[in-house]
Amino acid sequence: MATIELKPKLKVELNEILNGVAQLDVKELESFFKRIGTLLAHRKTSHLPEREFQLLTEINKGLPEEHRQQYLLLKDKRQQETLSATEAKQLAAMTQEIEQIGVKRLECLVELAKLRGVEVNTLMTQLGIQAPLAYA
Repeated sequence: MATIELKPKLKVELNEILNGVAQLDVKELESFFKRIGTLLAHRKTSHLPEREFQLLTEINKGLPEEHRQQYLLLKDKRQQETLSATEAKQLAAMTQEIEQIGVKRLECLVELAKLRGVEVNTLMTQLGIQAPLAYA
């Protein structure tokens, strides 16, 4: 089994780390998973030209978890018809924010596809991105 050196002369089995991670609550685990995903993306893209790296970073950005949870809550309240006028304004603003992120993401996908000389759909398949480009 693989070991990880945390400090000089302190090595931990990978299974021990996984056992520790298994103790995290859902929110902590999601945060940990996101950080691991970022680390993996950096490792995989360390050989990329700087512009491609920037574009991939932008493509992989999403709505912050707190915003996403609030957005889903407001959508649920709208569905339940319990949304206040203030909440409706907040939901509209959040929807606009999500749409702007989606537009930026699509612009970056188009630019990256041009740099790589492939169609956007091909690039999305290569990156494992499915349409529609949703954040919530």
